[in-house]
Order: sequence, then C-alpha cells, then structure tokens
Amino acid sequence: MWRYRITRLLSRKYPELVIPDGLAAEGSSKRDWNRFLDIHYRRGWNVNVSRVMDNATHVAVYSGSYLKKPPVPMSRLEHYASQDEIGLLYNSHRTKREEYLLMSGDEFMERFSWHVADKGGRMVRFYGFLSPAKRRLLEEVVYVITETVRKTARQITLRGIYQRLLKVDPLKCVLCGSQMRFTGLKRGYRLTELVVMHEPLARMRWCG
Repeated sequence: MWRYRITRLLSRKYPELVIPDGLAAEGSSKRDWNRFLDIHYRRGWNVNVSRVMDNATHVAVYSGSYLKKPPVPMSRLEHYASQDEIGLLYNSHRTKREEYLLMSGDEFMERFSWHVADKGGRMVRFYGFLSPAKRRLLEEVVYVITETVRKTARQITLRGIYQRLLKVDPLKCVLCGSQMRFTGLKRGYRLTELVVMHEPLARMRWCG
C-alpha cells in the first residue's frame, strides 16, 4: 500500500517535480514517467532507514530547551498557512534592511537545526577580540590609542525619573515644602490616621 501511495504521489505531482539529469529520458513526458513508475512499482524496493535512536527522550529534552527560547523570536514569524508555508521577517546583513522570506516547513526546521549546538557545545556570536570578555580588557587600550575621552554615564535615580515624568519632587513635603528624609517605616495605618499625623510627619518626627 505504501509503495502505491508513493508512486501515485510522484505521478500526480509530475508538473511540479524537478527531474534530475539522470532521469531526463524517463521524465521527458508524463506518459514515460508513469511507465517508469509502473515498472519500479512491480520491483522490490530497498529502503534505507536510519537506526532507531536509543536515547530519543534525551534528544527531545535537549532540543526542547532550544524550543523554549528559539533563535528566531515568534514576533518574526509573520505568516503560517496550512499549505506548509512559513513567512519570516529578518534583518539582512547584506542589504542592512528588513526583508521577508517565504519557505516551507521542512526548510524552516532545517535552518532551525543549524542553531542547535551539539551536546556539550555552545553557540558563540562573537569570538576572538570581539568576545565580551576580551572587549572589556581592550576598551582601555582603544581609548588611549584613539585619544578618546571616556564619558561616564550619568546616574539616573528614581527621584529624577519621578521628577521628569510627573514634574513633582517626591522628597519634597507637599505641606511645608521642606526636604524629607527616610527615618523609619511603619505599617498598618489607615488613611484617617495618616491625615491626623500629617504635622509630625512633615516635621520629621516619629509617629505612633
């Protein structure tokens, strides 16, 4: 039954097949192609099947770790059709632009497998002097050679972010305008109790 299905599929998909040069004579026409399939259908077939893996569970677990965080984010997958078509957005290093690629499911899985490292190995994006460890060591040398003044990043505090967004200083008392400082933490007060204690709080006195 399975041989019949294979030969029927090859016959039905004849217009879409890419006939290799070795079968150019047999595939010159659909009639010749069907005759070729019919002859081989009657013969015995030798099928090369890979040996069943003894550690299929370990292989599935190892590959599953890459499926949790794949090399291609799900946001890049733009399209998936039932006709086994996958549309992918990617940044081309050649054109420096975002391009769209349409491929089959088998081709997508083949390219995906390229990013799965062998057992005990790691995928390295940058190596040599471009590796993060070496880059930190060479930063000081690069600054000296290029005579570049290294700029220190300005430290942004939560207070500064609050002031920039809300235009209000969170450490300034809304009642007297004095600068507040943290002296302690008390929990469990109701809003009415806090309103009553507003003066001691503004004067930095311990309440409760």
